[in-house]
Amino acid sequence: MPGIDANVLAEIKARINLADLIEEYGVSLRRMGANAKACCPFHKEKTPSFVVNADKGFYKCFGCGEGGDAITFVQKMEGLPFLDAARKLAERAGVPIADRYDPQAKLRARLYQINQELAAFYQRCLAKTPAAQEARAYLQSRDLWGEAAERFGLGYAPEIRGALLEWARRHGFAPDELVAAGVLAPPRRAGDGYYDRFHGRLTFPICDPQGRVIAFSCRLLREAKHTGKYVNSPETDVFKKAQTLYAYHLARPNIAKATPRRAIVCEGQVDVIRCHLCGFPTAVASQGTAFTADHVALLRRCADAADLVFDGDGAGVKAALRTMGLFLAAGMPVRIVSLPPGEDPDSLLRGQGAEAFRACLDAAEDPAPYLVRRLREREAAPDAMDATMRIAKAAVATVLDCPEPVLTARFLQDAADALRLPVATLNSDLETLRADAAEAERRRAEFRARQEPPAGPTPIPAPEEAPPPEEEWVADAPDAFYPEDFAEPPAAPPLAELEASNNLAGALCELLAHHFHEREVMDCLVRHLPPAFVHNPFAAKLYELAVAASLAGAPNLSPPKDDAELNAFLAHLFAAPDRIAAGGEEITPLVYARDLVRAYWLREYGRRARAADPDSVEAFTLTQSRKRLQALPWEAAAPFMDALNPTLAAPRPVEAEPARTPPKAAEAAPEPPASPLPDWEPAPDDDGDLYDTL
Repeated sequence: MPGIDANVLAEIKARINLADLIEEYGVSLRRMGANAKACCPFHKEKTPSFVVNADKGFYKCFGCGEGGDAITFVQKMEGLPFLDAARKLAERAGVPIADRYDPQAKLRARLYQINQELAAFYQRCLAKTPAAQEARAYLQSRDLWGEAAERFGLGYAPEIRGALLEWARRHGFAPDELVAAGVLAPPRRAGDGYYDRFHGRLTFPICDPQGRVIAFSCRLLREAKHTGKYVNSPETDVFKKAQTLYAYHLARPNIAKATPRRAIVCEGQVDVIRCHLCGFPTAVASQGTAFTADHVALLRRCADAADLVFDGDGAGVKAALRTMGLFLAAGMPVRIVSLPPGEDPDSLLRGQGAEAFRACLDAAEDPAPYLVRRLREREAAPDAMDATMRIAKAAVATVLDCPEPVLTARFLQDAADALRLPVATLNSDLETLRADAAEAERRRAEFRARQEPPAGPTPIPAPEEAPPPEEEWVADAPDAFYPEDFAEPPAAPPLAELEASNNLAGALCELLAHHFHEREVMDCLVRHLPPAFVHNPFAAKLYELAVAASLAGAPNLSPPKDDAELNAFLAHLFAAPDRIAAGGEEITPLVYARDLVRAYWLREYGRRARAADPDSVEAFTLTQSRKRLQALPWEAAAPFMDALNPTLAAPRPVEAEPARTPPKAAEAAPEPPASPLPDWEPAPDDDGDLYDTL
């Protein structure tokens, strides 16, 4: 297996007593010499057919066919990937595993440490500080105080200016490290201080599949006009919202051991906590984002099916229909649970008890009848022919990408029954839809092929002292900028490199040649792309020329007559078709410029991070900021780059620009929170209590 030497794997298995390991998972073995027998933990049976040979280190069920070694057993019982299961057993057996070199491993370890210690700090604040009385009262009113709060690590972020920075100082963490961890917001401008994202909120720690705290979701205790009820950690090097499920680390082993292996998918953290407390420990929820295909893939590691328990309002129905489609596209059976009007899992379990919730689970609908029922509710005349056709097409489209023939056939049969149609009709529609999809993909492939740059004239020879090939391939830049299919650009002279559409310098030159006269394009470049980032000398010359022409209102780009090479290259650019304008509505010149600016910033961050000491705070901060910039939408990325511009580049002087139209509101830096933290004047009864928790 890649990543772990075969001899190390053999040593792990040799040190693990398989029979003892299996018994730790609640399987009662009856030992008979070298073998032991039990009822299989992977399927229901009355007569034992699960055999374990501890000497040889393998197990086999002669009823369902499951078999393997210690690593396989842990994988199956806990829903872990191979490497995670092997690491877990290696730690148990005391076998060191030498990982491949990972330059970011120490930085990630630092983030894990910060989040883990901060979670403990928040828990101490909740339990000990007088200021947390409101949080404790809220938890008591929701019946979440005591064991529930301790079990799920609930805490309280103190509403005291500077408390988090003082905690960081005492524990040896730099403010920039807390910014990278997502718990502090950096100063927006000179003279500002750091801002605690979670101050005065109830904190819910978010864990990865191994149970390590990686982020926080924090609930407001008092209503406020300018902030949401929940604030979640931004994405970091260890936290990806689309790949994280709340309480997955607790639910995973319970799902893996359940019969059938079915997960309960809720909408919020409190619903999940209530399910676990009331005897439904297979519940999870998405974290600060809609359910994604990555969430489904994560559940598939340990679950064979899922029950969706969403609110019955319009938003909940829409989310259920969308999420249902994701499970079907992954070939995973799913049911939809309908709760009484006005109820959610938390209120139902607290008000009517576990039996009422279990009755709802038992009455869960299969996806096709649920889909047809909900779509019929939207129709004014649901039995009319046009309504039936619309619903049938929506049902067929739902299983267009389903890879499981049995699941597809069952869905179409149920949909046909609900619509009172022959199933052959829906099967025919599905074949037609698949053919249309294949034809659309073929046309897209032809379009991409036509967008490839035509074979141009012989490349202009490079000057005698060719500059070093500074431009780099930025593989993780925004998708809107680059073609869908990439190829590593071959080595070429600098001017020939400029003709490649997937090269930053070439892309900049192409944009400037065809669109330097567009004010919004040049305004974006002048404001956000520092000249210091443009290392290729030909691109730098053209950028300077275009900025000067734009500021002067010149109708043409006029390079110096004695610069023959630049004139020849410009002529070649002008003769080539404008592929940016041909990109359609989605890739306009302004969108192209914005994505190009972001790509330059990402490259500069990567360059400086690699030049810094790998173990330094500077490298850590640059890496985390680069990842943050990569994930932000443009409306947030623009002020982020503006704030960092003085620290990474020498921006063009403001007085060199004429008066311009004020930037759009979406591009302006966001205003600070409406209610900043009050200055703290320590009171006799809370000074010691708070700082004892630090």
